[in-house]
Amino acid sequence: MDQSRILAAVHSLGLAATSVAAKVMPLPASHGDSASVRSPSPRAAKHIRAAAMAISDPDLHALFLELAALAESPKTT
Repeated sequence: MDQSRILAAVHSLGLAATSVAAKVMPLPASHGDSASVRSPSPRAAKHIRAAAMAISDPDLHALFLELAALAESPKTT
């Protein structure tokens, strides 16, 4: 990922930042219960969409938008 493009997207949101750090953790083992998986909050979805705009890789860009869209999906129980 291009840090300068991500920082530009952050600055366009009116936020001050001088660096970007990506923290990743392994997914917990799935036990077949998708109801326990939380969707991103609307606020998180907004930030995920902003990050997607800074990604030039079309596949990764699409995945970020798909993740953000989960916040807008109706919750099913």
